[in-house]
Amino acid sequence: MLSKEQKEELIQCVKYWYHTIDLGDGVFTPGAEGIRIMNQTMIDFLPRSFKGMSILDIGCWDGLFGFEAEKRGASKVLGIDNHSGGDGFSQERLKAIKGGGFKPLMTAKAILGSNVECQVMNVYDISQENIGEFDCTFFFGVLYHLWHPMLALQLIRRVTKKCLFIETHVNETIDQSQPLIRFYPRGEKYEGSTWVGPNLLALYEMLLCVGFKKVMLYRFRDHYERAIGMALIDEKNLHEFKFQHDERFIPFDPGKPAKSYKDRLEQAEAMIETQLGMIREIQSKYAAAERDRVERLEAIQDLALRLDAAESDRAARLEAIQELGFKLDASEANSAARLEVIQVLSEKLQVSEGERATCLAVIEQQKNEIKGQVEELEQVRNNLELMKLSRSWRITAPLRWFHKKLSCYTDKIGG
Repeated sequence: MLSKEQKEELIQCVKYWYHTIDLGDGVFTPGAEGIRIMNQTMIDFLPRSFKGMSILDIGCWDGLFGFEAEKRGASKVLGIDNHSGGDGFSQERLKAIKGGGFKPLMTAKAILGSNVECQVMNVYDISQENIGEFDCTFFFGVLYHLWHPMLALQLIRRVTKKCLFIETHVNETIDQSQPLIRFYPRGEKYEGSTWVGPNLLALYEMLLCVGFKKVMLYRFRDHYERAIGMALIDEKNLHEFKFQHDERFIPFDPGKPAKSYKDRLEQAEAMIETQLGMIREIQSKYAAAERDRVERLEAIQDLALRLDAAESDRAARLEAIQELGFKLDASEANSAARLEVIQVLSEKLQVSEGERATCLAVIEQQKNEIKGQVEELEQVRNNLELMKLSRSWRITAPLRWFHKKLSCYTDKIGG
């Protein structure tokens, strides 16, 4: 089992892809852009199951339809294509050949693990002897490239056992009431190699003429001048195929009168006008989207200017924060120094408080001593007063001494 990366690497090895093929894991081959939608519509036209059937895919290109038939149960698929030049040779096919012929098909086969086979062969060379018989034949996008379309249909009829599935260009500008084929002498219609353009009635009659018994043709609703259909060898084989055809496929009824060329032209003009209307609507939506895109760009530019201003402001704030950080660091260092000074002063204060308490205790003690002495002197004074009253003048001298002593103690106490 290959990984997604390995599949993508193998795809890159192929120079040119014509079909868009689903290889799983979300990997698709880069097919031609212009045919992608129509190819998917053709796949949707095919029966839901080919269980047990053998399939011949003429003009198989990269093998898209053969791989799809295999997915739907086909037991054998053979794809043939012309790699040697010829009447149906387009510039795209030349580019594909230069890119490796069957290399795209073989690369997709390897990635898918498919059993689809391929063989280089011109449509005019197919026969039962060369390739055998097949239950169903795919003949998509080839008829209008051929110089001998009737011969090719005859040869296809001989190798088809049940049903031919055909898709081709049909000309809807010529008279549709008669089976007519438009000839393009310079191959100018598609890809520089389109030679014939039958109308639907001519295609219907051509298939009956080569031996198919029941023919069912459909116009594409979304693809102008393209038709798809099936031609059965026997009508009873129809029950073997289960379809889910929707409004994209418009049935062709050969029994009803076809519209005139003028009516078809008017229908084509109406279709063109409808498509122009769709284009105008898309252009209007695109213009609105473009205006919205311009407005969003202006809004983005405005936001960018605001962002630049905010960025400048942020840078200025960062510088201010850094400056504050430096100042904070300096303040922190200053605070630490101040804390050390405060701690020293606090320690000194504690020592001073201890000395003060001691001094206060000494002072208190001295005050108590002096107070006791004062009380003693007061007692002596009181006694001397008593003695003054009772004694003679000889006591005068001691009294003077006493007063002198008392004054000294009084001054001491006051200091």
